[in-house]
Amino acid sequence: EPTAPAAAGEARLIARDDRKNPLISTFTWTSDAVPRILRVPAGFMRNQTQERIEELARERGAAVIDLALVEDGIEIGKRMMAEMMATYPSQGKSTAADRPAQVPAAHVPAAPPVVIPDTVDPRHGSTQVAADEAPAGGGYLNEVRSLSASPRQS
Repeated sequence: EPTAPAAAGEARLIARDDRKNPLISTFTWTSDAVPRILRVPAGFMRNQTQERIEELARERGAAVIDLALVEDGIEIGKRMMAEMMATYPSQGKSTAADRPAQVPAAHVPAAPPVVIPDTVDPRHGSTQVAADEAPAGGGYLNEVRSLSASPRQS
C-alpha cells in the first residue's frame, strides 16, 4: 500500500527508523519498500542509496517506489562500490609499483650516534650522552644516562 500522495515535487515524511531518522521524499513509497531502505545504515550510506533509487525512478518514469525499484537501486550501488574498491590497492596486497624501492641492509648507512652537547648533571658534574654512545652496559635506545654511572673507557 503506498504512502499518502503529496503535491507534485513536495517533499514529505515517509517514515522513521528505530532511531527516529526520517525518510523524506517527493516520491510515494510502498509499504514493502520502506522497511528495505530503512535497513541501509542511516546517514551517508542511506542518503546516497535513496538518491540512487529516486534517480532510477525518474529514469524509469515511476511515480511510486516499490520494493523491486529499491532492490535495483541497492544492486547498482553495490556494483558501483565494487568497481570503486577495485581501483584502490588492498591493504597488504600492494603491487611492486606501489612499494618504494628496497635498499639492502648492507647499503643503509648507520645513524650517527646522538650526543647531547653541553648538558651537565649538576648533582654529579658529569656529561650526559645517549645510551648508544655510552660504554658497555646496555640500556634502551634513546635512553640518556650519566657517564659517571658507567665505567669509563680510555
